[in-house]
Amino acid sequence: MIALDTEDTGVDFYHSSRPFYVTICYESGEQDSIQWEVNPLTRQPLVIKSDVDYLNDLLKKTDRIIGQNIAFDVRALATVGVGPWPWEKTFDTLYSAHLLASNQPKDLTSLALVWLGVDIEPLEKKLEECVKA
Repeated sequence: MIALDTEDTGVDFYHSSRPFYVTICYESGEQDSIQWEVNPLTRQPLVIKSDVDYLNDLLKKTDRIIGQNIAFDVRALATVGVGPWPWEKTFDTLYSAHLLASNQPKDLTSLALVWLGVDIEPLEKKLEECVKA
């Protein structure tokens, strides 16, 4: 089982936004990441084929993939050649949050605080700071 998330150059994948950072957390708790340099003029990541191959192999080998609003990450990764996506193995915490409490916030920061008692907001702010740098 893995959890997966992407950071992207924007949200419009039909008009050149692409992922530049992929975070993977394994069931053991070990974390891994893939980072691609981004051309500052074109805002396009310099994607390395062996990284795409690694992600495709990982998707084939794992028995479950967990993500928050993972459809977004799937669309992002498809733009760089990751796929086809194994939807039958995919678990989206956004849908779970809706089933558990449809009238509550469903962002990952709120979910972690409510359901796990973990405040990840400082980590989110630090990540934003690093991405902007």
